Amino acid sequence: MDVGVWPPSVRIVSPRDGAVVGQQLKVRVEALDNEPVRQLQLLGQGVPGWPDPGPTAAGDGLFEFTWSPYPGLPSAELFAVAWDPYRSVESDRIHVRVAFPWASPAPALGAPRCPVTADCRTGDLVHGRGPTESESPNTLGGSCPDGGGYQYPGDIALHELRIHTLDGLALAAGKAARVEASIEAAYPGARLEVFVAPDASAPSWTFAGSADQAGPGWGSLALDLTVPAGGAVAAVRGRLVPLDEAGEPVAVVTRARVRARHWRTFATASRAVSSELHRATGLLAVCGIGEAPIGRQATFSLWRTAADARTYATQNAQHRDVVRRTRSEGWYGEELFATFLPFAATGTWDGGDPLVQQS
Repeated sequence: MDVGVWPPSVRIVSPRDGAVVGQQLKVRVEALDNEPVRQLQLLGQGVPGWPDPGPTAAGDGLFEFTWSPYPGLPSAELFAVAWDPYRSVESDRIHVRVAFPWASPAPALGAPRCPVTADCRTGDLVHGRGPTESESPNTLGGSCPDGGGYQYPGDIALHELRIHTLDGLALAAGKAARVEASIEAAYPGARLEVFVAPDASAPSWTFAGSADQAGPGWGSLALDLTVPAGGAVAAVRGRLVPLDEAGEPVAVVTRARVRARHWRTFATASRAVSSELHRATGLLAVCGIGEAPIGRQATFSLWRTAADARTYATQNAQHRDVVRRTRSEGWYGEELFATFLPFAATGTWDGGDPLVQQS
C-alpha cells in the first residue's frame, strides 16, 4: 500500500481570514498527517527570511510562527505550506489587514500596550478566549482573568478592543474617548462592560459603562468614557457576559439585635446557614461586621447580581427556615436588610478586587 498518496492537511488557525492585526503576532498553524510532517513553512509579505526559518511546536499538531508586516503595509496575504516525507504538499492562505498604529505585547504588564497616539487597537492580540489568545493570558498582571464556565469557540468571546479620542488628538488623561469592541455572542446576546484604572501597574478598576448586543453572532459595541488620570499609564478593560447573566454587582448588609434568651438557638442555626452561604451561586465575598461579638450581629456580602442574592435568600431551604423561625419565635429585637450598588473599589480583599476578579 502506498502510504504517501494522501497529502498532509494544513490550516491557519489564527489569525482568522480578514482579521485586523498589529505590528507583531503569532500565527498558529495546524498541520496533520498519518506520518510526521516533514516541513512546514509560512510565506507572506513581512515574514523574515522568506520563508520563515521555522515554527515552534505548540502540541497536538499545532505550530506557531512569529510574523511582522513590512512597515506601512496596509494588508498582507499569508500562506502556510506543509510537506510530508513523500513530498506531497498542501497549503492554506488568509488575507489580513494591518492596523496603524496598533497595540503591542507588553510582557511587564501582561497585556497589550498602546503607543501615544489618537487611535489604538489590539488587533488579534486578544482574539479568542483564555489560552486560545495569541498573547495569552492578557490579564494585566492577573487582575482580570477570563472567567470560567464557557466554551470557545461556541460561546461568548471579546476579540478586539479599540480606543480613540473624539477630537482626533493624542490619548491623554482627561481626554474624551470612545472604546469599541469586536465581540462574538451566543444566544440571547451579550453585554460589554468597560472598566478603567488610572495606573496599569497597580490597577484599581472603576466601572465606566456598558453596551448590549441582542442576539447571537459577531458584532461591534461602543461606549464613550474619559481617560482616567492619576498614573503614568492608564488601563482599559472590557468584560463580556451573556445577556441573560448580565447585571450590576450588589452589596447586601444584614443586621439584627438578637434577644438574649434566643442567642444559643440563633448561633446554632447561623452556623449551618453560614456554610450554605459560602457555597452560594453568585457570591463574590462576605464577612461579619457585627457591633458586638454577642447580641448585635451583621454581615456584609457582595453578589454578582441582585438576582443571585435574591435566589439564595428565597430558595435556599436552610436560609428560608431560619428566616421563618426568626419571625415565628421572635429571635430579634430589631433587624435590617439593605442593598447597595457598588460604584468603585479600592484596596484588596483576599488579595484581589472581588468586583472584577470573579466576573
